[in-house]
Amino acid sequence: MSAPRHAPYAPLNWSLGNPADHDDLAISSRYSSRYSSAILRIVLACYPHHIPLAIAANIFVVAGVVVFYIINFFFVQRLVRAALPAIGWTMGMAIFPFVGIVVTVCTLILMIVSNIQSFYTRDLQILQIDRKENLFGSTMNLISAFLPIPLLALTLCMLLFRRITNKSTHIEAVGISGTFTQKVVFVLIASALLTLGAGFRAGVAWMRPISVMEEMPWYLGKVCFYLFDLGLDAVILVAYIVVRVDKLFWVPDGCKSEGQYEVGCVEARKFGVVMETTEKESV
Repeated sequence: MSAPRHAPYAPLNWSLGNPADHDDLAISSRYSSRYSSAILRIVLACYPHHIPLAIAANIFVVAGVVVFYIINFFFVQRLVRAALPAIGWTMGMAIFPFVGIVVTVCTLILMIVSNIQSFYTRDLQILQIDRKENLFGSTMNLISAFLPIPLLALTLCMLLFRRITNKSTHIEAVGISGTFTQKVVFVLIASALLTLGAGFRAGVAWMRPISVMEEMPWYLGKVCFYLFDLGLDAVILVAYIVVRVDKLFWVPDGCKSEGQYEVGCVEARKFGVVMETTEKESV
């Protein structure tokens, strides 16, 4: 099928997942695990040459992964408040996840706009601007994915320093299950996987654009696409479900100062034990 002579245009360069291959646009689009993305994939399989559908699928996958970044911002905030309340309950840490949300959402909007615009123009100057916006967005996503790791590492170092200097190292309870160590390890592993995926996508974005007239490099193939775009997201999503992050990082509503996490979580754990005991007795 010949390339369309009007907007939206077919891509001029290879990209991750091979979206320039009109015989496999269903595979080229990067999908999230959401139902909407799955539906778009089914539709694309029926209409593989429909470029607007491919654009929509790309938008959904870009929007899907940033949810993990935002969730991790709140997890880090709760862990810092539990371990270092003098720092965790300051204004800076209070607004940290919300600043992260604003930056992440603005970056997402920028990437969506540049993605759509690149399909509707052949102006080289505009395409260069779109590429720079995409590079900026990919880099910001990498920073957002990696940020929890140094923050938690710094928190652990400060806890170790307080222990060495014989200062109080009491850690408040967070959640109705799991230990503080388990929570830290979980967030570190999740952030590492997110960083791996975001780092690969950012690295691919910063590589020299490869024309569709040239041979497609290996790092833009379907194996890397499924591994770093779909595989990692699926692993992280399953991990969130299996470990029950809703219980692991639960905190009572309305907490505004030191100690309120622990009071609410301890009461919730006692209530949970009572409920389990009552259910077993009734059986």
